[in-house]
Amino acid sequence: MIQVFKPSIGKKEIKAVSEVLKSGWLGLGPRTAEFEKRFARFVGSKYAVGVNSGTAALHLALSVLDIGRSDEVIVPTISFVSTAHVVLYNGARPIFADVYEDTLCIDVNDIKKKITRKTKAIIPVHCYGHPCEMDQILALAKKKGRYVIEDAAHACGARYKGKRIGSLASDLTCFSFHAVKNLTCGEGGMITTNNKVFYEKLLRLRWLGISKDTWSRTETAKTYAWQYWVNELGFKAHLNDIASAIGMVQLERLEAMNSKRREIVKRYNRAFKDLRDIVTPVQKKYVQSSWHIYHVKVPDRDKLIGFLKTRGIAPGVHYYPIHMQPLYKRYKAKCPVAEKVWQNILSLPVYPDLKATQATKVIKTLKEFCAQTLLKEDYLFGLRIKLKKLESCDLERVRKWRNQNRHNFFTDKIITPDQQQAWFNTYIKKQNEKMYIIITKAREIPIGVISIYDIDFKKNIARIGRIIIGNKRYRGRGLAVDAVKAVLKFAFNMLKLKKISLEVFATNSRACRLYRRCGFRQESRRFIIRGDRRREVILMSISRIKI
Repeated sequence: MIQVFKPSIGKKEIKAVSEVLKSGWLGLGPRTAEFEKRFARFVGSKYAVGVNSGTAALHLALSVLDIGRSDEVIVPTISFVSTAHVVLYNGARPIFADVYEDTLCIDVNDIKKKITRKTKAIIPVHCYGHPCEMDQILALAKKKGRYVIEDAAHACGARYKGKRIGSLASDLTCFSFHAVKNLTCGEGGMITTNNKVFYEKLLRLRWLGISKDTWSRTETAKTYAWQYWVNELGFKAHLNDIASAIGMVQLERLEAMNSKRREIVKRYNRAFKDLRDIVTPVQKKYVQSSWHIYHVKVPDRDKLIGFLKTRGIAPGVHYYPIHMQPLYKRYKAKCPVAEKVWQNILSLPVYPDLKATQATKVIKTLKEFCAQTLLKEDYLFGLRIKLKKLESCDLERVRKWRNQNRHNFFTDKIITPDQQQAWFNTYIKKQNEKMYIIITKAREIPIGVISIYDIDFKKNIARIGRIIIGNKRYRGRGLAVDAVKAVLKFAFNMLKLKKISLEVFATNSRACRLYRRCGFRQESRRFIIRGDRRREVILMSISRIKI
């Protein structure tokens, strides 16, 4: 199974953990202190405080701002539930804001509508790794005198207008180092800030409110300084040296790992850009996403999930709007964009160790699904004709046409109604064949039939044939050419096939001319025995072109 997420762990991380285990200091210690310094330097902030999860980071960030009862905190509804849970942890009320349909980041205009005198903080979430509209959010917060806490759980290594997330003018920024994040510690998180008062209080809050942690007391005293003071209620939320050892190695690799994500994203975007039913994610010109999640929007999302799973690919959905969760329905939030768009969003595999062959499989599987969806369409259109999918009511007409022209088919036996119905019962179950009735646009008269069959989405090939202009009045008018070109356009431009083949009797000069007019070229010849006669068959084909 190709996972939607997968951590990238190598020998260096394993070695780093081994060294910690051998050192005898596993908890909050020297490696955590060093990791905090390196991380602060990397993002461009003065201070960094390591905690045991991204959720803990958000929880403590709200706590350090003394947010509590009677306060409101504005959060986006498209996020992991932690973003809202931490507001409840602190006794405040979450106010759910809607999102932009393109980036799924928090909508600044909706923040403006929902900010009140009770609002104490705004938590913009850099959704999927794409930074929010931070200049507008920070300007609004400054004007209203509100705090800004960035939820950068997805955005480790991302940039906004050239600056790394974690270095902007927000009061605090919270990162997650969960198992599948861009930078993982297995579990962990970090809070960055430029405010010394916040920094010093965070050090106490993450360690039960104790004035000095164990490593600090050990490091600064000649003997173990056992004395400490507890002046406030804190939490058991610190990072440890095992996680920090992994984190330091991951930090060294982060740029390279994010670069690999960008390569995969570019490949996906190129492959999916022409698929009619797939909307690929955007990246604003002034940001650099960390691409924690690659999502597409697709109408038949749930059907596609099932299809991908049958092919050994595990997709995801990120996220069901928080305000629609049973716990949060009581807040009666109105977020129409999120309520609409969540039904179509789908996360596809993207991580540094995703192999090229695996990405190819994802691409081909998605294309196959889209092609099969297109095959269910009722009509194709040419210049003077339209093609309607074959239905049971068309069978008798097609049977008569076929019997009248049976000398041009490889089997020239008369087809009975029962045989035609048996064929149709098999045909409707096939996923790789489509037969159309040719209808004149001007007078809506059925005049013939055409098929595309033996469709192979792995090889991107198919066959065209079973072409009959059954209504003799319409022969020689170029309508068969129009029908063939309509099918070729559909096959090449919509199904993304690369080659279409057919076979025709050499004696059928009219058909041979028809196919040459459409661009088919002879590949080879062969002979077949039909009855007591030896007949020559021409194999023709056409490769992908713009029709």
